[in-house]
Amino acid sequence: MQVRITPAELVLEFGVFFPDSGSPPQPGPKDFTPEARVVMQVAALEQLKEALLKASEARKVASQPGPVSKAQ
Repeated sequence: MQVRITPAELVLEFGVFFPDSGSPPQPGPKDFTPEARVVMQVAALEQLKEALLKASEARKVASQPGPVSKAQ
């Protein structure tokens, strides 16, 4: 995943190969296009943050073992 932030938006690009993500950067094809791109206005980031926090908390609760009941 590659992330770019501008003053107005957040850009998330998903794909197999990102030419600028290497350390040091690897030369890549000039005609590279990501498989999926999500562009959000900065104003939507707070809502996304809250949704991710709720999803994370729900996953933690779901992965905790339930109470052990005694068999009679």
